[in-house]
Amino acid sequence: MALRFLGADGSGGSTSDAMRALEYALSFGVRISSNSWGGPETSDALRAVVQRAGEVGHLFVTAAGNGGSDVGDGSYFPCAYQKVGALCVAATTQTDQLASFSNYATEYVEIAAPGVDIISTFLESGYKSQFGTSMAVPFVSGAAALAASSFDLDGAVLRRLLIDSARSVPALEGKVGGAGRLDVRNLVLQAESHYLFWLEVSGQHAAQMSATIPANGSLSVWLRVGAESAAHGSHEASVHVAWANGTENVPVVYTYQGWPELQQQPELLEWPQVPVNATVDLSLNVTNLGNGTGRLRVKHLAFPFLNHGAENVTVAPGRSAQLRIGCAPNATGTFAGQAVLQSNSGLDPWSSVQADALEFGTVLNVSLLCTSAAPPYLEMEPFTGAAEVISATQLRAFDSVVHAEWEPLLPPGEVEAELVLPEANNSFGCAPYTSEVGGVALVRRGGCYFLLKAQMAQAAGALGVLLYDNQGPTTTPMLAMPKGGDVPDIPMFMVTQALGEDLAVRLPRVVLRWAPVRVYTSRPPTAPPASVEISISNLGSASLTWEGQPRLSFGASQDSFYTPSVSSSGFSWAELPEGSEIGLFPELNVDDGKFLYTLPFSFSFYGQMFDEVWVCSNGFLAFDAAESGAVRFALPFQRNPQQPNGIVAPFAWDLVCGTCTISAGESTDTGGCAIVQFTDMSFFDKGSIHNAGSDLVSFEVRLCRDGRIHFMYAAFPQPAAGYENAFVGLESMEGDSAIGIRSQLPFAEGKPFSVTLHPWVTAAAATRGQLVANQRAVLRYDVRSTTGYGGFIQLRAQDESGLWHSERKLRLAQDPFQFELIPGDWGPCLVQDCSNFSLGERTRHFQCQGMDGNFYSTDLCDTLCVDLLADWRDKDGESCAAYGSRGWCSDGSYGAGWPASWGAFSDHAFGGYDASMACCACGGGVRRQRPASSEMCENNVVAVDTDCDGLIDCDDSCPLDPSPMTQRRLNQDDTSSSPCVGCAWAFGMLWSCALLAA
Repeated sequence: MALRFLGADGSGGSTSDAMRALEYALSFGVRISSNSWGGPETSDALRAVVQRAGEVGHLFVTAAGNGGSDVGDGSYFPCAYQKVGALCVAATTQTDQLASFSNYATEYVEIAAPGVDIISTFLESGYKSQFGTSMAVPFVSGAAALAASSFDLDGAVLRRLLIDSARSVPALEGKVGGAGRLDVRNLVLQAESHYLFWLEVSGQHAAQMSATIPANGSLSVWLRVGAESAAHGSHEASVHVAWANGTENVPVVYTYQGWPELQQQPELLEWPQVPVNATVDLSLNVTNLGNGTGRLRVKHLAFPFLNHGAENVTVAPGRSAQLRIGCAPNATGTFAGQAVLQSNSGLDPWSSVQADALEFGTVLNVSLLCTSAAPPYLEMEPFTGAAEVISATQLRAFDSVVHAEWEPLLPPGEVEAELVLPEANNSFGCAPYTSEVGGVALVRRGGCYFLLKAQMAQAAGALGVLLYDNQGPTTTPMLAMPKGGDVPDIPMFMVTQALGEDLAVRLPRVVLRWAPVRVYTSRPPTAPPASVEISISNLGSASLTWEGQPRLSFGASQDSFYTPSVSSSGFSWAELPEGSEIGLFPELNVDDGKFLYTLPFSFSFYGQMFDEVWVCSNGFLAFDAAESGAVRFALPFQRNPQQPNGIVAPFAWDLVCGTCTISAGESTDTGGCAIVQFTDMSFFDKGSIHNAGSDLVSFEVRLCRDGRIHFMYAAFPQPAAGYENAFVGLESMEGDSAIGIRSQLPFAEGKPFSVTLHPWVTAAAATRGQLVANQRAVLRYDVRSTTGYGGFIQLRAQDESGLWHSERKLRLAQDPFQFELIPGDWGPCLVQDCSNFSLGERTRHFQCQGMDGNFYSTDLCDTLCVDLLADWRDKDGESCAAYGSRGWCSDGSYGAGWPASWGAFSDHAFGGYDASMACCACGGGVRRQRPASSEMCENNVVAVDTDCDGLIDCDDSCPLDPSPMTQRRLNQDDTSSSPCVGCAWAFGMLWSCALLAA
């Protein structure tokens, strides 16, 4: 566990933060801490924390300091806290001399370790030769961790063993208490001895000792064996005796025997409300109060109770074992039963180790009582995954279905068929099938790659594969395929172990559905955002709460949920309504403060809706900080599950509100955004009034109705290197993903600028809620990304008890918005050559129709290429849209944005395709031929009489002479004509009348 409270250069930091780091470690039960820091200032509070750490068994290892001075006056801390448990370490050279820079004091410094020319990890994943007591401390703490990892030793015992096992070095006399330098081998021997076996002379015990025996004299050396928690059994050891003229090994065999005494807790396991078809485990603790190893066996449990642990359990003396008993009802009602545990408890040491001891020891009985209730049932439509066919009109979707990585490379589809098991000796489906499958193959997980299972099933004629897990619960996020493997032509999904075992007995009819909901990138400006609408229903008997969340997948990291853009011209400073200032911050000169701000509208963050946000004085907003002090700084925001989470950080740093103004409100001049402005924020400076330094920074964050987030930077100090580690970016609600953009920002230019973070999708309706029985809700998302990402809309639900859980998924795929030329009807076959009335030419007009059914300018139909696979990604998860928009390819070849260090397109191929094959922008894709707009024709040739004067143009010396009022179509009975009054003006009336040639 790495905990940092100092600056990037190892300086700075505060005592309060050091205490906070140690308390954090103690809260997780950390037994050893390595503290390569210190200084001349003491703190009673820090001393108390170090003392409390020692009282709970923690070993606090710290540095003596690099002043080259005698600190026997207790002037260096926390080294001087030796009396309350700190183990202070000096540094030595390669020749076991005290390093010239190392502090020393026999009163406080109790051990030394190497601290000169130490190869250590360094910045930017490098290594560097270092010196200092800070290098010596990790040797001691690491040695302590080595001993603690094998033996159950607390901090006080480790501290004593480290000092006792240190090798005596004359050069350290008068400098280090005990004059000892760390000896790891001797420490391990001492730890072993402390635990089981050691030598004792005159009341002193050790793993090795020296003694002088007078001539004709003798010395009694006792062997002490045993420990309070030692288990029974025979052990072998030896004592090595060496003297001036020889050596001898004395073998030792010793046997531990003890009385096991087992006790269970509780005596009643009660499940108050278990949903039908759910499984809920409870813990049963069995403790061994004796000094002999206990054994027990769980006898068979009657339905609906299950043993989810080992059948035979061993419990060491002084230890406990935890049994997992489950209740899995398939109907409503109350079920009672008994868990019978046979044991060797109460038997004497000899009898307790016999093979049949469990038949004669104490029987432990635990009462079981389970009440089941009808659960909710979550239905999501549309969905992707697998489902059981209940009737011709009803499906029951399976929970927690895992998709295959090659799914986007398959043509969208759906399969309904019977489940079919392979042969008994091929339950994993890794070998060729001996008969045709014809349905959906049901196979177990394990034995070979997922890809091979699909290929074997496909070769046997299977329409798909349903895989079931070999462990519970299922934790695999995706069924991965080896890079470069041949893509199967059939889908595969994985379900839970319990469901798969049930399906293997029943073999019902199932549906596999892998057709995604498709939305489109690069839509024309007049088109609205692509939207997804999902129906959510509770078809069960009990109420449920639900929550929807979009997740990027298929090679796209959740870190890419937002796409940043930086602009100098886009900067503006919002005008907020009067009364928008949050008075809490300047009134109290707040440092590390927060305020809960109610948003003027529901805001979509990482695809989830929120109505309020914490405004934190350290330059960030947090959507999840309710239980937190909201004082994490800078880099720890990145992928940290500790609250606060859901971070929007325009400038996260250790800031103080000295003379600042922090305001929040809605501004109409920004297009409908909630604004939080941080004006004249001070950098923390311990030497200034209220710790508010003279350097000031002003910035604002905008949360907009369309889901975009804007950062505006009005003023910031120079040089910008002073805050290069400030965190600028976002962190997800779970803390498992983040985007940090500080290194991309032009602070060094000293000019105001803006940043916009564009979301992949935004929620357009509530993303969480409650449904009672037979109630329905609608989940809506607008897809705004133009990068062609793919992923899932994930829906999770649980009942009021929290014992029933359900999960559904809908796969979301983005395609480029496509246009198609729609041809009109052919015109008449017109004479083009007056000498040949048997041959003509006809033409037709086109309209440009988009995928939404609307018609657009024909200019948009000039691109007659479609990417080969709509969902194709390269091995790094990048789409064809990314290749084009980021300049990685241009005019069918490599673009200016493609670094030479990336190699060739083929180095990033996936599923048998690379960008030059799959993407139009890179020279691939499917090229469409533009339909012909004219063609020659022979049937029903038409000769034209433009002026309707009874003479076809071929015979008319003035074919454009009539006025519009006299134009008419000629027929066999109309022989009238019009005088020739001019030609040029009538050009626009071309094709107004015609005479069919005989």
